[in-house]
Amino acid sequence: MLKTISLNTFLFFITIVANSQSNFDYFKYRQHYNNAKIAMADKKYPEARAEFEKSFTYGNSYLPDNLDLEDYASCLLALGDTTATMEALKKSVMKGTMPDDMRLVKKISKDRWNKFLADCPDLIEERWRSRSAAEIENIMQIIKIDAIDQAVRNNFDGRIPKEIFNKLMKITDSINFYDLKKLVVEKGANPNSFLMMHLYGENEKYVPFYDSILKKGIFEGKTSPEMYVFWYDRQRIYVEEKKTQVYGEFNLFDHGDENYSPNLNPIEDIKNVDKRRAEIGLMSVEESAKVKGGALPDEYIKMKAQMKAKK
Repeated sequence: MLKTISLNTFLFFITIVANSQSNFDYFKYRQHYNNAKIAMADKKYPEARAEFEKSFTYGNSYLPDNLDLEDYASCLLALGDTTATMEALKKSVMKGTMPDDMRLVKKISKDRWNKFLADCPDLIEERWRSRSAAEIENIMQIIKIDAIDQAVRNNFDGRIPKEIFNKLMKITDSINFYDLKKLVVEKGANPNSFLMMHLYGENEKYVPFYDSILKKGIFEGKTSPEMYVFWYDRQRIYVEEKKTQVYGEFNLFDHGDENYSPNLNPIEDIKNVDKRRAEIGLMSVEESAKVKGGALPDEYIKMKAQMKAKK
């Protein structure tokens, strides 16, 4: 029985690969993926599984990505299908997840987890073997750029005056920007590498350029819309010190914090926030709060009540 389930799972993923190159439809992918996440929040696991699998048929070589596969694995585990869960997690490793970052580790039996870890070195080796030399070189260069950026942040952010820190980050941005732009635009590196950077001082002029590259990546499946809107609003709030956000996702990333408040950083043009979100494949603020377990901003609740009263 276990071999049959494993074979069916394997055939399912083979079908994804076969269909994905000619059947790619980003918005259909996101529609079914969002439906799956909402069904998961409602603990409707059979429905969630069906929606995940529908979404994958509209993927391409990038979708499902490693995080989507982990969500799918979580759903399979909730259904008690542990064999299919482990197969999905192996696919997630092949897509880029490191075993130490797995979110399901505490929910999987020790024996199965140890078997999974034993298989991971081969999976990671295969992941690198399947990449071209040019892609590997891009990744190594991005790691170097990221190391410079993070070293400055980790050593100086909050330890020196804000004005001096911003000047230091401006210099760091200038050093990194041209190399990173060349990697993404000229050498085809994944645009997700832009997500690691926040642009300070005069380098804020590059935000529209980064924005255009990342938005394009969303519709190609290379960049998740959740990470894009977090980068976009974090750049505004954390770096440019603006008080408002645009997409309403920024606060939800901190919903588990002790001092969490949904009313920090009010949403601009709140009447159209869900429209903006839909344009890049995100579920509504209300649905996202439900999935993440966060609370809704007071202004959003008020707006929804007014809209309901007009009907």
